[in-house]
Amino acid sequence: MASNDEKKKFILDYERRFAAQLGRAIMDKPKLSSWMVLIPFIFIFYFQDLSKYKTGRRKFSESYLHSRTKALQEAEAALAEHREHDTLAIAGQAELSAKAREKYGELLAALVDHYSSLLQADGDSYEELLQAAYGRKKNYLTYLDQLATIEKALNKALKPDLDESVEDAKDIVSAIEKHSVLIRRTGAKELFT
Repeated sequence: MASNDEKKKFILDYERRFAAQLGRAIMDKPKLSSWMVLIPFIFIFYFQDLSKYKTGRRKFSESYLHSRTKALQEAEAALAEHREHDTLAIAGQAELSAKAREKYGELLAALVDHYSSLLQADGDSYEELLQAAYGRKKNYLTYLDQLATIEKALNKALKPDLDESVEDAKDIVSAIEKHSVLIRRTGAKELFT
């Protein structure tokens, strides 16, 4: 059976892979066409765009993982200290509106519950932990549906601030929600065959 540190690594590795997959799905990678080879200075623009794409994906992954890392740390601490998790304290640190902070706390609580289940499960891989924690695909899909609902509610609460600060926020959020569900459901089908 894996140690707690190994389980944390399995969980974080999965979340990194998911964030990378999601980043690839929502961001347009610059295309290299054959005619660019004929005009060398066009390569400069292509590589600039490619560099922006890679930086954008890296920043997206880092931002995505921030909440997950905090939730995993809280799950581990709550289990070690034999106490209830305190996601309200974590959410309270975020500079968000009261409504968004409440929804962020709900997201953190769902993640902490999920990670707590995984940390308490027996297994030597993320897949084994997931199967041991949820037993059946139906149970895992119920969690995924709950997570998607909570994420949508958080996004809705964040929307007023995003509209002011991020161009095309509505389309970006919609793409994130859509691809998150697709990627997670595809993963669930593979894990619970």
